[in-house]
Amino acid sequence: MNAMHPEHRYRRAAAAGGVGIWDWNLATGEIYLDPVLKEMLGYQDHEIANHLDDWGRLVHPEDAAVVLERAKAHIAGETPLYEIEHRMLHRDGSIRWFLARGSVNRNEQGTAVSMAGTDTDVTERKRGEAALRQAEELNRRIVESTGDCVKILALDGRLIHINPAGLRTLEITDAGKLLNRLIPEFFEGEVRHAAEEAVVRARDGGSGRFQYLMRTAAGTPKWFDAVVTPITDVNGRVVQLLAVSREITERRREEAFRAAQHQVLEMIATGSALPTVLDRLVRLVEDQSDGMLCTVLLLDEDGTTIRHGAAPSLPDDYLHAVDGLSIGPRVGSCGTAMYLGTRVIVTDVLTDPLWADYRDIARRFGLRACWSMPNFSPQRKVLGSFAMYYTEPREPSEEELRLIETAADIARVAIEQQRA
Repeated sequence: MNAMHPEHRYRRAAAAGGVGIWDWNLATGEIYLDPVLKEMLGYQDHEIANHLDDWGRLVHPEDAAVVLERAKAHIAGETPLYEIEHRMLHRDGSIRWFLARGSVNRNEQGTAVSMAGTDTDVTERKRGEAALRQAEELNRRIVESTGDCVKILALDGRLIHINPAGLRTLEITDAGKLLNRLIPEFFEGEVRHAAEEAVVRARDGGSGRFQYLMRTAAGTPKWFDAVVTPITDVNGRVVQLLAVSREITERRREEAFRAAQHQVLEMIATGSALPTVLDRLVRLVEDQSDGMLCTVLLLDEDGTTIRHGAAPSLPDDYLHAVDGLSIGPRVGSCGTAMYLGTRVIVTDVLTDPLWADYRDIARRFGLRACWSMPNFSPQRKVLGSFAMYYTEPREPSEEELRLIETAADIARVAIEQQRA
């Protein structure tokens, strides 16, 4: 077998690597162009003259000026190396990207006489970069448009971006307080371990999931379900991680409420003492909202006297002040609700006429809003009431109205069971 000629070996290697050499005579404008360079643009060697003017016509018009400026700067000794990425026009009308690198040769007087270097075809890399930018922009638009809390993480789990919806959910205005922190650092114990594991799984190309409780900047507790997945480049390499946290506070609250509600009903069915059952019921309802204080009042067998049932979060002095009162048309929220047999909503006890005779009591204990729901026996006899208090004036939400109805009904079952 005959050995391959050195020039043929060079040309094969150069063509495979997309690299060609050039040598520019600065005095005459003549430039030696590697035939490999011409082939990369779709031309035979003889079709492009070895002169700067002919080669220069193939430089993309939008890049020609900056290419010349970089070359002049290096020739003038302003830069240590000539280097630039620019576009060239292919024979078929397409555009190719090249990385040009070169350096000048100077004579004994220091005058630049020639400049030689290489051109490397980097079209595929530039296309990949463009595709990645497009993908990143698409991802960013998706991130910005969703209502979930969406975060982009570095491969080590550091937070590098959070969308506006996420900031609003966390009640934060400055993302700088969160950025560059490792996601697991936001948690403790088992949740922290789950977050670390989710990051590892996503980094390995899979997905990780965990749930966590976090307080917002205003102190509001919120539950989230988080899924961490990989973000890949055009070659399928994992470059970043995407963490999407969906708020599930209401779902968790409903699940906890149903479980506790079942526990209260079991207590009733097994004959637990009424004060114990009512205390558990009140605590269950109070857990559904920060700042909510609840009471269960009983209506005595005489049909007029109010008796204390359960109120674990209210002061004893307030309970003593209420116990023994008689129901009537202007006896606060509970006394009026039991008297009228209907729900009573007082948004501000310091201004509502139903509380005219009891404002001093309410003011002393910092109570401002009180909503009360009576409960009835099957014969429509009033058994008592369930009430919600807040320390600021406010109206109930639809959810709170449903909650007070449910609580009043459970209290009814407990009272009926005890009196049966």
